[in-house]
Amino acid sequence: MGWGSIYYRRLKVFTMFVVICLDYRAVRQRVKWTSKSKRAALWGEAHKRNAKRFVSLMIDLKGVWVKLGQHLSTWEHMLPKQYIPLLRKLQDSLPPRPLKEVALLSFMFKALLRFSFFTLAMEKRM
Repeated sequence: MGWGSIYYRRLKVFTMFVVICLDYRAVRQRVKWTSKSKRAALWGEAHKRNAKRFVSLMIDLKGVWVKLGQHLSTWEHMLPKQYIPLLRKLQDSLPPRPLKEVALLSFMFKALLRFSFFTLAMEKRM
């Protein structure tokens, strides 16, 4: 993954964050002018719409973002109820990664941990 890809991914996350925030802000303004009986439906539609955006971004970005979505799907007490069914789709619906790729990432992660522990040990000696 090159630098261009990293910046592209960051831009996608930032753009989606802004879109979701602006959508919720618009709903908050709309709620002021709607009757009390329709407010819950208005918020429910907004949550459903933004949950779809959020999950599609996670699927598009893959990797740790999917893991984050899988973890968030267990937080029923923290997120609006419209998010949970869409996030639960991330549990089993995505294809698994090839074993060679997972093994390589695992090896690289272990090597990074060993290097960081070695570096810390050397710093303590000095």
